[in-house]
Amino acid sequence: GLCCFDNLSVKSSSLSKVLKGSKEAILIAVTAGTSIDKLISKYEILNQSSAFYFDSIGSAAIESYMNYITEYICKELNVTKRFSPGYSDFPLEFQSLLLDRIGAKENIGIELSSDCLMIPMKSITAVIGIK
Repeated sequence: GLCCFDNLSVKSSSLSKVLKGSKEAILIAVTAGTSIDKLISKYEILNQSSAFYFDSIGSAAIESYMNYITEYICKELNVTKRFSPGYSDFPLEFQSLLLDRIGAKENIGIELSSDCLMIPMKSITAVIGIK
């Protein structure tokens, strides 16, 4: 139930099952950036329905982009499915370690709130095993 990534480790039986047989792992983060967050915030004041639509569009866009990145990786490597902090027993708090390890703040502008929520909101992190 313990997964180790060099000097990072996390206890998660679910992640252990996903990564079983993996020799290496990819730590990944993607973001749609701050523009969609600003648009959602603006319309939360002006028109709740529009805010809902922009929020949904932003979620669909970043999920689609992550799927594209995952498919691109899968073409070249034998990989596991992606697994993100907050799923099952994979602690959301691992998000901070993952983002620090890959330099997400400096490289793509992802930060964490005190509740471990990503800023920009439309961001995804994941671990993908390489078999």
